[in-house]
Amino acid sequence: MDITSDRGFTLSLYSLLNTKRGGGCTLAPVCSSWVFVSRGSTHRTKASPLGSRKGSTEVGNIMAARVAILLLIAASRGIFWILEQPKGSLFEFHPQIQAVFTLLRCYRKHIHMRDFGAGSQKPTWLYSGHRYVDDINSFKPPRLPQARKTALVDHYVDSKGVKRIKGSKAMKSSQSYPRQFGTAVARLRTRYLTRVKKDASNLLKTSGPVRKLTKRQSSFNVWVNAASLTSVIQYLSS
Repeated sequence: MDITSDRGFTLSLYSLLNTKRGGGCTLAPVCSSWVFVSRGSTHRTKASPLGSRKGSTEVGNIMAARVAILLLIAASRGIFWILEQPKGSLFEFHPQIQAVFTLLRCYRKHIHMRDFGAGSQKPTWLYSGHRYVDDINSFKPPRLPQARKTALVDHYVDSKGVKRIKGSKAMKSSQSYPRQFGTAVARLRTRYLTRVKKDASNLLKTSGPVRKLTKRQSSFNVWVNAASLTSVIQYLSS
């Protein structure tokens, strides 16, 4: 399931191309290099979302560009897609994700994962090409077992007396979705399946982007380099 590998990305392409119109696709790219607790090392900002372009930061950049390609394929095939990121993530500022938002009409919904059974509040953004994502709270479970509150960050004072913050031990486990969230997404897609298919038909008929891409955004070489596609192309042709 590692889409930064040639085989993993090929599998994701194959899966999307074999999903019927109205099917569902949820993408949750690794968020660790995009959230605020890592910005001291990644050097990401809204003005410079690609950050240091080293190590895991560059891996995150490649992953984002490949996610952008998957979103365009999903939209072109009339698939109900949702992209998830923690609230405040700079993922949406990646140049290729911005290109997707230029081509497609996209919506962003704010939720709390605790409402769907998570152990922490985990404020979350859900992006989708379908406005029906706004209705996901209608599928929150009516009753949830009392869960112990979990903090995802630790506050501390360093040796120089400076207040700092870091991810807690619980942050890694928070990446797993509670079952109730998966159920809510599935029920949301099912409720609006007819409309999703109709939206897909309209999109394919008009085939017009929301706005035109800039020359750089539409450059083939820019996409090949951003998503590191050379090795994928070699893998597919081998």
